[in-house]
Amino acid sequence: MARRVSVARKVVGLVTAIVFTPVGFAALWYGTAELSANRAAGILIVIVGIAVLLIVVQTGHASSLGLAVAGAAASIFGFAGLIMPQLAQSSTSFFGGFASQLDTGAKTWLSFGLVLAIGLVLLGIAIGSWTARNPTERSNAPALRSFISIVLGLAGMVAGFGFITRSTMQFVLLGAIVLGLVALTALVSSAGLFVVGFISFVIGILGLVFQPFALAIARSQPVGGNGMLAGAQTALEVGFVAAIGAIYLAAGVVARAARARGRRNS
Repeated sequence: MARRVSVARKVVGLVTAIVFTPVGFAALWYGTAELSANRAAGILIVIVGIAVLLIVVQTGHASSLGLAVAGAAASIFGFAGLIMPQLAQSSTSFFGGFASQLDTGAKTWLSFGLVLAIGLVLLGIAIGSWTARNPTERSNAPALRSFISIVLGLAGMVAGFGFITRSTMQFVLLGAIVLGLVALTALVSSAGLFVVGFISFVIGILGLVFQPFALAIARSQPVGGNGMLAGAQTALEVGFVAAIGAIYLAAGVVARAARARGRRNS
């Protein structure tokens, strides 16, 4: 009976992740396009998209399978869209009247490597939650583990956002990979994800809602030319930084719950 329940939870988690991941991205893309015409509506739609992706992250409570499949699919699609910009139009054409706006938003998210980054983060969460659910012997130094995870998380956040906002594909790929690796700090402790997630979410929401704040943060970056300025401003204004922050926070909750469940079962 317990095995049937476990299988059912995995199936539900997998189906939920497969269905809600494209819905979440579609909302982010549509909201991004809407920002230029009706900023208030665009912001609301982007926030809805972030909330939908959080539902995907929560499937990690049942199983890491859904997260792994969703993360792998988003990573492959994001990488393909990064090297083939025309993929955005072909992938949104079946949405009919919404296609043009989705195409506009998809081009932004794909060309800046934002879809790839979220896909790799979801993969990192899947690995982290699975490992936490199947714990190995750990040292009795929770404070030290928390400190290490926070330091690694903050370093990864700064490096990841710094790389992904540059204009070259190599840096964008490196930034996406680093942001995905930040999710793996859950292997040490969930504290890093909570700290990094909170900081990213607050800065991201402010950048999404207040354009002058996004521009000010972008201009405060190290010298990197107009490409880096545009990349940093875009990442803030379309809600990418807020989305990553919210996903990290949710991942911290999932990893902590998985670790507690693993301890009970061991």
